[in-house]
Amino acid sequence: MSKSWHSVNIEFCTSSKDSILTIFSGMNCIGLHELNDNQIQAFFDPDIITIAQLRHAIKQQCEDLPAQSITHISYDTQAYDDWTTKWRQDFTPIQILPDITIVPSWEDYSPSPNEHILSIDPGMAFGTGLHPTTQLCASLMHEQQSKQKINSILDIGCGSGILMMIAHLMNIPKINGVEIDLDSIAVAKENFAINHMPDYIIVSQLSTIKAKYSLVIANILLNILNTLHLEIMNCIADNGHLILSGITPDQVNTLISPYMSQFIIIDQYSKNDWSAILLQKK
Repeated sequence: MSKSWHSVNIEFCTSSKDSILTIFSGMNCIGLHELNDNQIQAFFDPDIITIAQLRHAIKQQCEDLPAQSITHISYDTQAYDDWTTKWRQDFTPIQILPDITIVPSWEDYSPSPNEHILSIDPGMAFGTGLHPTTQLCASLMHEQQSKQKINSILDIGCGSGILMMIAHLMNIPKINGVEIDLDSIAVAKENFAINHMPDYIIVSQLSTIKAKYSLVIANILLNILNTLHLEIMNCIADNGHLILSGITPDQVNTLISPYMSQFIIIDQYSKNDWSAILLQKK
């Protein structure tokens, strides 16, 4: 019998997205598919939880959300192969920077002269390069590298390793990552191998990082960015830079407040109702 997954399709108002992602992360879902800015599909192992248990757990978790936060929710069980086929159809080549294109590992692609290719198989991990926040972080990293050579980079919440691989193509000498999801770490390592890159070190706990980096990128949820702000700031060298993303424009002031004692704002990019901020340590 082929493997199946329970899927939860949830539609919500944009302001509730962080809360929804936090709820699913706390429920140990095995994968998330962001259908658009207001709709997410989460997948759960039926050997661990039943549909009835899912309904009850999600109802409990969402009780504290503001009224009308969730506009629609549905449950289904589908074959793994069906999900994989649909997901792959949604993942097509994307030019993330002028000279770098992200291509699915299963697709034939002929690069143009001077075009770098990143072959990606995200598996169940976060990160295809399609999300605006990934593109914003890549653009800010590229901008900073063009102004001042980046000697080291730490990607917090590195997912499938896309930004780390872009850093490699930028010839940044020292590249490390932090990722709490062990499956994502495995996927990132596979992507390094596919692209003939070094087996860069990824740790699962930010607290284990003792080095100071000239650039730190944190493209994660707002509440985590605020909770970990002291640990994040401690990773940055004097006069170093920090890119924060995973936020909407209306969340910018809330986000930067804990950081402003040590940082100044250098730049801010926005795309499709998402923002990323470049800060410099004072």
